[in-house]
Amino acid sequence: MKGIVIITLIAFLFSTLLVLTNYFLNRVNRRLEAVLNMLPGYNCGACGFGGCPGMAEQIIKNGVDPKRCKPMKEEQYENIMKYLKEHHIEVKKD
Repeated sequence: MKGIVIITLIAFLFSTLLVLTNYFLNRVNRRLEAVLNMLPGYNCGACGFGGCPGMAEQIIKNGVDPKRCKPMKEEQYENIMKYLKEHHIEVKKD
């Protein structure tokens, strides 16, 4: 009976460790995800960043102007700028 309890406790500890590791290693940057969803999604690389995920990352981390995205419509640009302003992310104009 003791063996079953010990094995159960060890399994519980390892599963808790796995859950915590997964949580910390796979955190999603919600701001990055939101900006990525506002971009056109063509992944054309016309902005110079190899695709929309790279462009979204540069907008969030370095304040790159979303106007660098060539196929973006004005409405999308305005939505991104509004979002960035609400989240206090400064954009550097080219």
